Amino acid sequence: MLGEVQVRRGEFDQARTSLGQAIRLLDEVGNPRQRWQAHGSLASAYERMDRSSEAREEWGKAADIIRKVDSGLSDRQLGQGFLNARQVRKILAK
Repeated sequence: MLGEVQVRRGEFDQARTSLGQAIRLLDEVGNPRQRWQAHGSLASAYERMDRSSEAREEWGKAADIIRKVDSGLSDRQLGQGFLNARQVRKILAK
């Protein structure tokens, strides 16, 4: 959350550091939902910094996690609901 606030304030270097730390921690504890959201936030920060290559890389990481989560869902209706969520569609469209 701190990283997202820093992005909104235009504190991009601090946001990049905060979001990077969050991603590492979320990976360690195994929280894919928060991890793909953190990658999306970092991608947005890179876009605002006009660093499109890094933004695409982060969007791709977020999308990979989303696809992995979806493939792990045994209920296809639940999977479709997940993939149709606004935030998920935004990431997959990037």
